[in-house]
Amino acid sequence: MLQIIIQGLLLSGLYALIAMGFMLIFSIGRTLNLAYGAYIMIGGYIYFWLSQVLGMPKAVGFLGAVGIGAVMGLLKHRLIVKPLKGDPVAVEISTLILAVIMQSAVVLLFGDASKILLPIIPGVVTISGAQVTYNILAATVMSWVIILALYAFIRGTHTGRAMQAVSMDQKGAAISGVDPDRINMITWAISGGWVLRVVSLPATRSFPHRCGSPP
Repeated sequence: MLQIIIQGLLLSGLYALIAMGFMLIFSIGRTLNLAYGAYIMIGGYIYFWLSQVLGMPKAVGFLGAVGIGAVMGLLKHRLIVKPLKGDPVAVEISTLILAVIMQSAVVLLFGDASKILLPIIPGVVTISGAQVTYNILAATVMSWVIILALYAFIRGTHTGRAMQAVSMDQKGAAISGVDPDRINMITWAISGGWVLRVVSLPATRSFPHRCGSPP
């Protein structure tokens, strides 16, 4: 029981990071991105393919997953969300359809069996009699560092303050000189390349091919 409690506390940062990525899109773009879970799944498979199938360094797997995710987020905003602006139901349905397409593509490319990710940092540490892997500890630290970095970015930069303005009132932000479309593109890129996609999945060590709904 103690081990479950400790691991739950450690993994809470990862789930908070997932929620923040999802809420960025909803609070700024007023869009329910039903394909967000599929993005996390795609990131995990990209990391798996680069680092374990091709044998590239883990850093390349991280950067590849984040970069491709950011590009996917930008393309989704430009090709799906922006043309359907003003029709939230159509946007939600399109994101759901996109999630199904991505799941099917992953099954065709990698098969329908769960994949095992090798630990980033092997080893186990004992905390109050409970064994916790270094992998989970590392992922927890990284997740909280990213959360604090995002908080500092939103609070301390011009772009971050513009994101706050758009989330409160897009028309008011536009009158003040903020470009809501540019801010939405930046938000979709951040959400699409959210580092959690490669932080959380290695921490759990395995992942399936069905992750199409938001956490």
